[in-house]
Amino acid sequence: MASHLSVILDLNAHQWTQLASDELSLANALPSILVFLHSHIAAAAENSLAIYVAADRTELAYDSLADDASEAPGAPDGNTYPAFRRLDTALTGAIQDAMERLANSDVEMNGSAETSSDPHATSFTSALTRALCYINRLQAPSSRILLLSASPDRAQDYVPFMNAIFSAQKLKVPIDTLQLAAHDCVFLQQATYLTGGAYVRLGDESGGGKGGGLLQYLMMCFLPPLALRAVMAVPTMDQVNLRAACFCHKKITDIGFVCSVCLSIFCQPVPTCSTCRTRFPLKTFQRLSASRMPSTTNTPAQSPAPSPAATPTRNGVPTPARSAASAPASRQPSRGVSFPFRGRGRGLPHSNGLPSSNSIGQNGRSTRDLL
Repeated sequence: MASHLSVILDLNAHQWTQLASDELSLANALPSILVFLHSHIAAAAENSLAIYVAADRTELAYDSLADDASEAPGAPDGNTYPAFRRLDTALTGAIQDAMERLANSDVEMNGSAETSSDPHATSFTSALTRALCYINRLQAPSSRILLLSASPDRAQDYVPFMNAIFSAQKLKVPIDTLQLAAHDCVFLQQATYLTGGAYVRLGDESGGGKGGGLLQYLMMCFLPPLALRAVMAVPTMDQVNLRAACFCHKKITDIGFVCSVCLSIFCQPVPTCSTCRTRFPLKTFQRLSASRMPSTTNTPAQSPAPSPAATPTRNGVPTPARSAASAPASRQPSRGVSFPFRGRGRGLPHSNGLPSSNSIGQNGRSTRDLL
């Protein structure tokens, strides 16, 4: 049965420099990756392959369907299968071009040809979106995506990344992830779990460093097609981190507040939703702000400072002043309620529920009474 595989290769120079200390440099990992790709092509004549390299921008490095009629440059080699030769030439050329482009950008920004020290992660949103568009156009019955990641999460890409995950769910395309670095990626865990893929973090069980076990992980975990996974012991995740990123500060948060209109997530109460501009009731905003204050203030207790101005009272109870961002109730065209939500953190089982495309981050909402 024909199978399509889209591979997204992370080319973050900063992360690969750190991995070089674990004997997993890009030069050492590339031969194992090529052997895995050759095995997928050789498994069946109908198998197709697409490779995307993700660096400062996403590029399609190789497309087996488009390159069938083309010949690789250079003298022909009678000892090399032509499809393997075209694949090796295209992928190594794309990697060299991407690294040279990153080096030139470092020279322009820092005035030196050294590796950039920018620790920011690679954005997989563009590569994942292009891979899904290619699969939707191909209409292959058995398609999957493999992410070879070395970067941490990018909280600012949470919304488009989740939209790509929901698109993969609709197309029934599993997203597999091989995390090469020592840290876990929250968003990639969610993508793998929600689409029914396999998430594996490269370990040191081989005894020869991470580079010695890379080929074994690729061949045993990610080479079998979807039809064979039902009868094979594919690695699964016992624990999944389903935390979300807030829309205000772009930080992964455990406890937040969800807008009842557009489901935007905020790490602290806000008078107005920044996404849909819904103004929340003033009493709800004040109550949520007051309930959050004791948990967020960790400074030692001090004597209260005198109030600079008298506070108006209502029935003997002080009433906080109305903020400038909140309008009177008569001018509010729509009212929303900011619901507290409690995200599941690291180490919690994932069997209690799943986030869906209609509710991002709602699954862990608190059971407290709300207005």
